Amino acid sequence: MHLPGHRAARGIALGLTTSALLAPVAHADSSYPTPGGSTFTTSADGWTEVSKSCHTLLGIFPNLLCQVSSGATNVTGNPAGSLQQIFTPAAGALGMVLTTGDVANRSPSFTVGGYPTVGAATLTFDRRYTTEAALPLLPPNVTTTITLVDESVVPGTEKVLGTDTLSTTDGFVSRQLDIPAGTLTKGHVYHLRFATNFSPMLEVLLGRDIAAFDNVKLKVVDGSVAPTATTTLPTNVSGSGATLNGTLTTGGPAVTYHFEYGPTTGYGTSTPERTAAASGAIPGEPLGGLPQLTTYHEQLVVTGADGTVVKGGDQAFTTLTSTGATGTTGATGAAGTNGTNGTNGTNGIAGATGPAGPAGPAGPAGPAGVKGAPGAPAVSGSSTGKTTIIQNGSNKSLLKIEPGNVTLVTTGRLKGQVRLPIFCSAKTGKACAGTVKIRTIAKINPATRPPARAKRRVTIATFEYQIVQGRKGFAFAYLSPDKFDLMQKLKSVGVSFTVQVTDSQGNRQVVTANGRLTGRRTA
Repeated sequence: MHLPGHRAARGIALGLTTSALLAPVAHADSSYPTPGGSTFTTSADGWTEVSKSCHTLLGIFPNLLCQVSSGATNVTGNPAGSLQQIFTPAAGALGMVLTTGDVANRSPSFTVGGYPTVGAATLTFDRRYTTEAALPLLPPNVTTTITLVDESVVPGTEKVLGTDTLSTTDGFVSRQLDIPAGTLTKGHVYHLRFATNFSPMLEVLLGRDIAAFDNVKLKVVDGSVAPTATTTLPTNVSGSGATLNGTLTTGGPAVTYHFEYGPTTGYGTSTPERTAAASGAIPGEPLGGLPQLTTYHEQLVVTGADGTVVKGGDQAFTTLTSTGATGTTGATGAAGTNGTNGTNGTNGIAGATGPAGPAGPAGPAGPAGVKGAPGAPAVSGSSTGKTTIIQNGSNKSLLKIEPGNVTLVTTGRLKGQVRLPIFCSAKTGKACAGTVKIRTIAKINPATRPPARAKRRVTIATFEYQIVQGRKGFAFAYLSPDKFDLMQKLKSVGVSFTVQVTDSQGNRQVVTANGRLTGRRTA
């Protein structure tokens, strides 16, 4: 049975504003072997080689006249990245007539969940066949057999889903196979097997035959629906932060979520990715280190088990202002008493006036009391604490940096994100908050393309953070485009981490540590 031609996949869309929640339920279903299918973008996605052979049509001289191999490549694909099965002749034209090769690869095992039942399924993939033979005299004779193996049955039950006779193509061709309801069983463990037979006829001179496969996805109708997301009002808004809130529904399997936030509806910054196994309100996500009197926008973003992304709509908040306490007014003094008048002298003939009587004693204070001195600390919340610089790991340190090899995400939705793990000591008496600076230890060329510039220490990032007292958390930021390009060039570089923290008495510490910043495709 040949695979039928490509059929357009059913689109899935669900708006995520409050009004969108009133729309009809959209089915998301589930995809295998992995939630997004097998794309081979960064690796073989768990696919392994299970068999290969090379022999003549007469069954003699095995493994001498050709070679077969398989594996993932990150160069060729739709987009880049695919699983390749390769036939390489080792003899001349006569050997090509008599030689045939076989190679098979299997997917990782997967369990079909069913929410609540399992229905029909659709297998889609892209494939391409190319030959490097100098002059193929006859059309190629290359076929791929696709098999579904039920591992929950002993011995395993195999169902051939179809065979595909390959022809030379310049690009990848999309293929689709419909699988009727009743083929898959809820709770059973399966894997897919792609087995290719190469029997090329009369190819002049030597050259490889290559079958490549990409975007292998088994989509199962299982009753699950697309997740939903709702961004709710933030709480605990202060002069330097807020707590972000939201609700979601999973629709079936567990989902992941994060918040996006920033000074505009373009957002630009994301919180760490979390997992939710059940529907309802999610734990609040605290933010810290924000400037005063600044308006921020934020929204909840949920990713379903099949890769469906939904957004919860925009909410906005404005950080407050912080000032020092005003001193209390001093008490009013009691009114003083007046002194008595002096007596007049006696009259004589041209007698002199007697001396004035002495003044009465002064009262303790005038009627108006003196205003009391302002209370401490001084206005605008200024601190009189001291600042010290402490090496990471000291028993006097208010926090501990746990850098190791700090990762820079180089691809995907979190591209450009750096996360620095930090433990906030209970000795701070409050949440750890302040700034982080990441700077190269050695002097480097800061240019990302010629001509080179004078070497110097380069600051990779400076950003703010906040971590709950007595807990381990992450200080995270996104690199600017020029620093991201520089890290793409460097791959890995030794850096110093400088983190500022303040205790409840206003004493500041600057904690320093060294580590490495290394680019990776995923967080």
